[in-house]
Amino acid sequence: MFVVEAFNSGKWEKVHRPFVTRDMAQRHADGIDYSGGIARVVDERPAGAHQVKGFYVSFRDGCKTALAFGPFPSHREALDAVKAVADRLYELKPESHFWSRGTASQQADDWGLLPVGKLNGDPSLSHISLARN
Repeated sequence: MFVVEAFNSGKWEKVHRPFVTRDMAQRHADGIDYSGGIARVVDERPAGAHQVKGFYVSFRDGCKTALAFGPFPSHREALDAVKAVADRLYELKPESHFWSRGTASQQADDWGLLPVGKLNGDPSLSHISLARN
């Protein structure tokens, strides 16, 4: 399920019932006019019974995509980290200001392993928790 959240009074709040598809949720988020003007779509779908799923802060430059930071156990946690990771990447690579930023999910391989984000070892991002539940 996908939910729409709005940034209101310094925190994210659900603003509508869950949607079955991302497109339906995105259309709802795009059509909402909040005083803060910020809405996001959160993926709350669980991984399959025997699957491990990780969420990442990701960047895209043309056809190249990089998993910059993660894996997070939930999409919401990855969304919350986008700004901090983007700010750090801008310091390291000023050209990244022109790249698309957001989140991506990845299923684990056959051994249950997930890739590690490119900036996971960066000391200035050590305050962001990647602990799995």
